[in-house]
Amino acid sequence: MTAPLIPATATLLELELISLLAGLIKGLTGFGSALVMAPFFSLLLGPHISIALIILIHTFTSQQGASAWRGQIRWPPVLGLATLAVVFDILGTHVMAEAEADPDTLRRATGALVILLAALHTRGIRWRHNGGAVPTLLAGAICGTFMSMAGLGGPPAVYYFDGLVGNSTRLRAHLLAFFMILFIAITAALAMQGLLTLELCLLALLLVPAFYLGACLGELGFHRLHVDHFKYLIGALLAGSGLIALCA
Repeated sequence: MTAPLIPATATLLELELISLLAGLIKGLTGFGSALVMAPFFSLLLGPHISIALIILIHTFTSQQGASAWRGQIRWPPVLGLATLAVVFDILGTHVMAEAEADPDTLRRATGALVILLAALHTRGIRWRHNGGAVPTLLAGAICGTFMSMAGLGGPPAVYYFDGLVGNSTRLRAHLLAFFMILFIAITAALAMQGLLTLELCLLALLLVPAFYLGACLGELGFHRLHVDHFKYLIGALLAGSGLIALCA
């Protein structure tokens, strides 16, 4: 992959504003920022560069606020889910390449399933579990498969942790921890494949302050957000991601 030159001022400003909004969403909910960045970054920079850029920005900011949420985490389920998601993403990508599966059909099928998860979440239907081996293996397989099919590993993780922790503060904390591990692992994989360049890293660093500021503002908003509003915001983000995959 050839990294982009640092874009013109007008384009860079657009990227900064998108990063600010994406950070705000992440600060509020613990996930969803990539859903904001992906379509707009793709329009401005192309899909391949935008994916790597999103991963880098999240990796550079993955420790943000960790001192506040680190103590709320049940680490074994988080580590297990993230590891399994990466493994099944690799396996799923390989299987679908070998089978020459239609990517549009897979994306739409994933979108429909994500919309179903959004409906279950919004109606308060939870998958209650204790984070043991069987539920973590099942959820990790679904996360990784959804990632390989449509890049939507987040929604199954939301539903998994929602049934594990039971309140909005700990749900958000577990999502932040999960995506921290996931993005670091994916960044390491990209680096080992030689897909990260100095210019791409510099562009990511230029966008980090806007993303960081948005996340700080979002965190302030989260502490003022009613638990019911948080539930519906999560549901809206899940449904939005499913609709994008279904209709794109």
